[in-house]
Amino acid sequence: MDTTLIVYLENKWKRLDLYENIPISIMIQELDIYNLDERKSPYSKQFVIPNTSNNAIIFEHYFEVNGIEFNPLTRIECVVQYRGVDIFNGFLRLSAVIENPTYTDYEVFIMGSVGDFASEIRDLTLQDLRWDDLQHELSYSAITQSWSADTGDINGLFGGKIIYPMINYGLPYQANGDPVFTYTFGETFSFDQNTNPVPENVWKPAVRVKEIVNRIFERTNYTVVSEFFESDNFRAIYMDTFQNGQLGVETASAVTNQNIFKVYTNPSVAWNAVSGQKDFLPVTYRGDGYDPLNNFVLANSTRAVDPPNQVGGYFIAPYAGQYAWNVKFNYDDNRQCGGDVKFQVIMRKASTPAGLPNGTIIAASDQFDLPTCGLEGNINWFPKATLSPGDHVKVYIKINQNQGGDTDLRLLPYSNYGVTTEAPMWDLYESPELTGTQIVDLRLGLQQINCIEFLKSLIVMFNLVVVQNENDKEILIEPFNWYFNEDDRVERDWTQKQDLNSSYRTEPLSYNLAKEINWTYTKGSEEYLNKLFEDKNKYNYGRYKYVSNNNILTDEQIYELPFAATPTTIVNGSDNFIIPAVYREIDGTNLQPYSNKPHIFFWAGNRFAYLDENKNFPGYWYLQSGTTAVEWSTYPCVSHLSSLDIYVTDLVSDLNFQSTFDFFGNYNTQIPQFTQYNLYNLYWKDYIENTYSNETRRLTGRFILKPTDVYETSLTDKIYVKDSFWRIEKITEASLNEYKSTEVSLIKERGGYYKVDAPGPYYGIEPNQVYPSNILTGATNLVCYTGVTSYPVCQSTALTGTVLSFGASLTPNGIVYYDLGTAFAPLPLGTFLKQTGSTDTYVVINRIGEVIPYSC
Repeated sequence: MDTTLIVYLENKWKRLDLYENIPISIMIQELDIYNLDERKSPYSKQFVIPNTSNNAIIFEHYFEVNGIEFNPLTRIECVVQYRGVDIFNGFLRLSAVIENPTYTDYEVFIMGSVGDFASEIRDLTLQDLRWDDLQHELSYSAITQSWSADTGDINGLFGGKIIYPMINYGLPYQANGDPVFTYTFGETFSFDQNTNPVPENVWKPAVRVKEIVNRIFERTNYTVVSEFFESDNFRAIYMDTFQNGQLGVETASAVTNQNIFKVYTNPSVAWNAVSGQKDFLPVTYRGDGYDPLNNFVLANSTRAVDPPNQVGGYFIAPYAGQYAWNVKFNYDDNRQCGGDVKFQVIMRKASTPAGLPNGTIIAASDQFDLPTCGLEGNINWFPKATLSPGDHVKVYIKINQNQGGDTDLRLLPYSNYGVTTEAPMWDLYESPELTGTQIVDLRLGLQQINCIEFLKSLIVMFNLVVVQNENDKEILIEPFNWYFNEDDRVERDWTQKQDLNSSYRTEPLSYNLAKEINWTYTKGSEEYLNKLFEDKNKYNYGRYKYVSNNNILTDEQIYELPFAATPTTIVNGSDNFIIPAVYREIDGTNLQPYSNKPHIFFWAGNRFAYLDENKNFPGYWYLQSGTTAVEWSTYPCVSHLSSLDIYVTDLVSDLNFQSTFDFFGNYNTQIPQFTQYNLYNLYWKDYIENTYSNETRRLTGRFILKPTDVYETSLTDKIYVKDSFWRIEKITEASLNEYKSTEVSLIKERGGYYKVDAPGPYYGIEPNQVYPSNILTGATNLVCYTGVTSYPVCQSTALTGTVLSFGASLTPNGIVYYDLGTAFAPLPLGTFLKQTGSTDTYVVINRIGEVIPYSC
């Protein structure tokens, strides 16, 4: 027999007996790589295996087929082998037992190894994720530290996980109706005066989208593998928080910011009290338990006291200061009447959950003697400790002596002098008060967007493919054109495999497609700039609308994101100071906080506060630090464009689906607004044009496939047949044990898909950096390869010439000029340069001759 079916039981692989000619076949389809919460795994048709003595041991014992508790959802890990080669990994399920006077058969089927990843986070919102480690005080130092962020994990606030963008959310007003400050230059209350600095309490944090994705997957058993998520482009994308209709952040009230909690273990739990340390594991809030700020992680065990290193059962301190708890329970020996047992309750702290079992002991109770033969004792312990933000705290039962060696310790509800609890209890009754301090807790600022819906929004934005590997508990997530990257695909010639004795069907793809497809952000409603755009155009900013020229199509498909778009404009008095404006305008002058939708944008980095579009006149604004106004030459810029200072459009990305004229363009014509690298062009265009093309076809026919063909073939393969290349859409009933004619559906491809690395921001300006000089004093003559195309410069084959630079060599954000004979002028936009003797190539990015590194 060529086919073997083995199952994994009791830490061993065991072979099942099969009928010789029973087919085992599976379904493989392209749909598997798209759906996130409606996964379609490869699966087999039902087949029967005999009731041999070998099989009976497995099925009658493991599935309990002779008992009354037979559960058809029980599954066993299995592997199908063909001639000794593993060709399918999955799970075996028993669907029925067929009994006959002369024989018994087991009817089974195999499910592919696709786990229900979505079920692990289906009911979670972004607020339910862990954010305690990012809590911080809203202060000048935190705000300005965040502006050092780049696409790495070191610089900035929390390694760049949080930034404070300059967004006009509205203005604070004094009692007489005058604004405290305005985002303007040269006006009465302008922030360019030290009497009108921007207060610390009007800023709102934004969180890196990559960090949100990380924390979603931390709540699952899966890890993400994604080159795309690690790209500079994606790591530069942030989402703002606290869409609360007010300026600044919300903080917990004087009561709730103390973060009191009350949690319980399960009562009547006995465990063998050998010497050592046991986890005290709260698993429930029960009737009167609570944890208002979600800083307690319940245990995942059904027992109260289990072996060490259990998941959960600990508290995470949100703020620095002194904490006071109460641990209370009764205890007995479970009526064993055993030996002498002495124990105590201890409390440990560590910086991570993994470090808790060996963490620092911060409190220890007196030692207790375990009473014997059913007598009860009680513990009502009140430990205190000083903690730092992020400290993890857990309670343990420490056995110091057990002379009998096997005596049980049973935890019971507390009962003493008429005071009782429902179960063994641990509560926090006192924590640091935060009066006058604004602690930023992201959970209070994140909207209750479902985690599944958040991931779906990213799938829509970037046309992502989601592929699960159940064996390694990994999920690959990449854009469609990365996953089907032409250079990585395997070509397979199936010309000789086609079943010429069967008919085949060729048909257009487009009959079941929508006539129109709209990719759009959600309506910005009363947000100032979004409202201006929506009122005039009757659609949302940044939308792309695809309309097929096929006159038989009628339907409309709308892909709407849960975020508002992020148009930007200048501030009065400066044509180069560009920020989003999401306030609600009242009576033309009153700018009231309004924003009620989160926004997605690039962290474009620090920009100089030039007053004019040609960057000739430096500007300054003031930020309040306590009672001091601090002068700033740069401001923290966010935009739907990855940069407002790179004028080479091939080096700029756009988070709009379609490049859309922005409001700042009415005042500043130097900054290009349109780049080919918008969301539609980058991630959807090739896919849509191929799908809707009149040349695209679906070929459905039969091919003679061996089990090893099924094993070796991937959905990314290019199948050559009928003088063309095709992509696999579906393989129906692909046999795992027979060489047979198999129905296959293929999609013809007009051209290949190619991975495009979208440009990310370039962070060359430090916060509050000194303005560059515009005088050529001390300029250096540099001999450089130069050209208008990159290749000859990168290869050092371009012509050489002399340029003027402010330094001994080309440096990022340096300015280069050339000599006109009677004057000096910046090198033209888009000029490529490489200093002779160097390996680094640079490109001029704007009209003042500024250069940044260029990757050849």
